[in-house]
Amino acid sequence: MISRTIPHRAFLAILLAGTALAACGEPFDPPSLIEKTRALGARVEVTGDPTRATPRPGESATVTWIMAAPDALPPLGWAFLVCRSGVANPAEACAPAPLAIAQGSGTPSFELAVPTADTLGSTQRLQLFGQICQDSAPIVDPQSNLPTCAGAGTRVTLDIALQLGEQGNHSPALAERPFWFDGVAWPADAGADCASLPRVAAGSKGHVIRLTTLAEDRETLVVPAADPSDVTATPTTTREVLQISNFTTAGELGQSYSVVEASDPRSEADLDVKWDAPDSASDSFRDGIVHFIFVARDLRGGVGLATRTVCVE
Repeated sequence: MISRTIPHRAFLAILLAGTALAACGEPFDPPSLIEKTRALGARVEVTGDPTRATPRPGESATVTWIMAAPDALPPLGWAFLVCRSGVANPAEACAPAPLAIAQGSGTPSFELAVPTADTLGSTQRLQLFGQICQDSAPIVDPQSNLPTCAGAGTRVTLDIALQLGEQGNHSPALAERPFWFDGVAWPADAGADCASLPRVAAGSKGHVIRLTTLAEDRETLVVPAADPSDVTATPTTTREVLQISNFTTAGELGQSYSVVEASDPRSEADLDVKWDAPDSASDSFRDGIVHFIFVARDLRGGVGLATRTVCVE
């Protein structure tokens, strides 16, 4: 990964114009099947406290996009503006100038230095606007004056909440949670050869993937009273919602999302999703190896990631 600063005025010509950028990923992609290079989300890790997704003013954090492709990731080029949040249009959010600019190649990942409270003023959130290009670096679209790619690419945005009080937000620890495949423990990938992976027949149906989540994956938070002028109203304590997005490079998943609601009282909540293996003639079936990506979101900015692999014979 290469990260560098580029001239301020030149980059503004690329990004500060026109319409808002799309959210992570592209809306026409199939929801769970990885058929082309995609951005599945982004994870924020505070320096010195990588489980925390809410940096304080004056702290630094690493922002890393979760990228996926049917095979190995192609060469990527990317560029981002860091601006005050509040509006979707980068020309407004970044006026009169962005707080930071980043550009690089490889998996999009860079260190974000959060400005101090004096610089931020009343700003409570940051917003990133960017472009991720496949096999090229971002270029200027002469029609829209927005960043674009010579070939395939994805426009992305990311909203980052800042920690202004005692209550922060930590990402769910999905990588540490147990998975099962057809009732057998399914550890993180030990290797890429079939000898160390679950093996299934091409075209077989109804395989069950199970994930066990813990109550601690849904962090407890205090919600202020809806009407602060009501002296009788009191804050409420609740848990986060946990949403798991399910992805695969081949075959068919029975559902794209799994959810554990905030009101779920269980200390351990199992989530099941069915998967049908691809036929041997399937266009998405490559070299007998099928990858799975599971992205957990607490809907407050915390993101967890787990990956698994099976062998289709």
